[in-house]
Amino acid sequence: MRPVPRRLGLTLVLTLVAGLLAVVTTGSPALATHSNQIDDGTFGTGVGSWWSSSAAPIRTENNELCADVTGGTAVIHDVIVGRSGVQLTAGRSYTLTFDAKSTAAVQLRTRVQDGAAPYTGVLDQGFNVSPGLRRYAMPFTSTLTRTDGQVTFQVGGYQAAMTVCFDNVTLVETNEVSNGTFDAGIQHWWKGRAQTTIAAESGQLRIDTPGGTANPWDDIVGLSGVTLRAGKQYRLTLTGSATAARTVRTVVQTEASPWTSPLQQDFGLTTSAQTLSWTFTSPLTITAGQLLFQIGGTAGFTARFDNISLVEQPALANDPVLYWNDVLKQAIRESVEPQRSPTNLARAAAVMNTAIFDAVTSVTNIGTPYVGRITVPVDTHVASLESAVNMAAFDTLRVLFPNLTFTDELTAARGVLPNGTNSVQRDRGEGVGAAAASAVVANRSNDGSTSTATYTPSTTPGAWRPTDTTPAVTPFWGQVRPWTMTSGSQFRPPLPGGYSSYSTLLASQAYADQLNEVKNLGRATGSTRTAEQTDIAFFWANDVPGTYKPPGQLLEHTEIVAVQRGLGVLEHARLFALVSLAMADAAIAAWDAKFLTPIDLWRPQSAVQNADLDGRSDTVKDAAWLPLSINPAGQRFSPAFPAYISGHATFGGAWAAVMRNYFGLDHLEMRLTTEDPSRPTVVRTLPSFTAAAAENGRSRIYLGVHYQWDADNGVATGTQIGNQVFAGYLRP
Repeated sequence: MRPVPRRLGLTLVLTLVAGLLAVVTTGSPALATHSNQIDDGTFGTGVGSWWSSSAAPIRTENNELCADVTGGTAVIHDVIVGRSGVQLTAGRSYTLTFDAKSTAAVQLRTRVQDGAAPYTGVLDQGFNVSPGLRRYAMPFTSTLTRTDGQVTFQVGGYQAAMTVCFDNVTLVETNEVSNGTFDAGIQHWWKGRAQTTIAAESGQLRIDTPGGTANPWDDIVGLSGVTLRAGKQYRLTLTGSATAARTVRTVVQTEASPWTSPLQQDFGLTTSAQTLSWTFTSPLTITAGQLLFQIGGTAGFTARFDNISLVEQPALANDPVLYWNDVLKQAIRESVEPQRSPTNLARAAAVMNTAIFDAVTSVTNIGTPYVGRITVPVDTHVASLESAVNMAAFDTLRVLFPNLTFTDELTAARGVLPNGTNSVQRDRGEGVGAAAASAVVANRSNDGSTSTATYTPSTTPGAWRPTDTTPAVTPFWGQVRPWTMTSGSQFRPPLPGGYSSYSTLLASQAYADQLNEVKNLGRATGSTRTAEQTDIAFFWANDVPGTYKPPGQLLEHTEIVAVQRGLGVLEHARLFALVSLAMADAAIAAWDAKFLTPIDLWRPQSAVQNADLDGRSDTVKDAAWLPLSINPAGQRFSPAFPAYISGHATFGGAWAAVMRNYFGLDHLEMRLTTEDPSRPTVVRTLPSFTAAAAENGRSRIYLGVHYQWDADNGVATGTQIGNQVFAGYLRP
């Protein structure tokens, strides 16, 4: 259909066929510890044990640790904010995670190090920080064993003063294998067969099996006490060899029947030591799991293993939710009528993202689905989380955009599955995704979205009429069955200015004031707009074919914030589904107000060009007046539906409400993007979700296609929808 979107890399994937899982005996627990070394990293009760250089006094503000750096220092390590008393163990894997922002865009540095001279570091990494709070995750393996280590942030080396703030600082051990080097013996490892022996030899795990068993699982060596988190990606790495070429199996599974296994891979051992690695995503939360080597079903041999680690990864290498939302945005760009109306596109996002969410909840058994949970067999096999997302998206997109094909996109998504995914897991995941897609599509059948009802414009002054040859777009959409609202009119705003007839509306001073404002600010030529206001107008426009349209822009902004905040695949699935539900109902509510109330308000273009019909002396007709809004052919235009309320503003209000609720905050500085052809490279830095929604609404006045009450009441309506969606749907 089109080039693979940017979310997928060119990773080669090894797909291995696995057999049956083992029924194993339990052994002594691995005793892996995963406690957070930083118990005062949220700053709700003050600075705790944190300290700083004299040039950067620290304080807490809004539950963040803020350092007021005076500036004027020569090198970055002249000024430090730190925390002592950190415990480290050589050979163990850790991840340092934190949020950071600064009043200036600068590069800082973090170190995890020995607490005494020469302050040997085990993590030394720079990071760019800006006014927007961003999450960072830095994995490392410690080369030191210390009880007095330090986590430090180096913030010096700049002449200008600045304030740097940190929050949610954690340092967690991420290796599930507490003894994978065998330097001190074989503690925590066990065997399931009496005739097999295990021992530590030259810093390796030596396994001697006499053979003579029928199945791989008849002869097992394992480690218990493994814990996994649903939706997180893990990498199992080991070095292995054997006295003769043998095929063995590695398994990560639950510790009790039915021994469900997120990882099950056959691999070959040779007489030469080789390092092998598998990545897999766990669809399960496992608090008592096992790492196994199944060595039965073959002739006797001696195997040696070393450097065994099972480490949680900071993020999925190829997040399928972000990928398929990129595919959706490309489909929007290539869509044709009637699919490319903003109403249909909001519905498409909701269909795809609720199907993805229902597939994810089915595989993980976490969260409240929108339509329902698909039954996943409970046995030794898991369903691949990525595969479930892939097929849920693929099957819905084929229905939503019948003029497009998505086979290449599915092939690309399959090609970057974690290499620890076997064919059984993939097929089972795709089955779940297909069933979730079918359920959502069936749920939305006969919802009124395929109506062919038309609209007959009125010639009454004040009433909407086309500004060109384009007829009213989806005039029936206010009667489409809502996704979360009780009806399309549940959050119907008051009529513009509170006036219930065109005559009283046109006679009001409020009408004259709003019309004259947009006439001056929104005209194509000779306006009173500033350069920034013109940028704002086009930044939020995305009205023309070939762009990702308003719903796509807000999906893009959702992704920007989600990546900035370091969300994982489960969080992405829920957030994108919530945003999409809110936008889908925002479209219904906005079109209810546009077409199903006593006032179907004309666009400013009609109002200015026909001002001689409004009965006022303070609104002057200008038959040549055109809005700033322009298409790639150079034609000025107004969208083909009534002005009140603004669809852009309603979408924006719904989006902002979901984002505020989801993240539990409003003030989060964001660098947001656009692809409107009139300003494709403009980036807007906004301080909050509320500010973004307000600017989105205000942009329509600068563009010359709306009045301010369209924006204000659009945002208000969207806000109510977004709050209701978050409170009542897709609960975690």
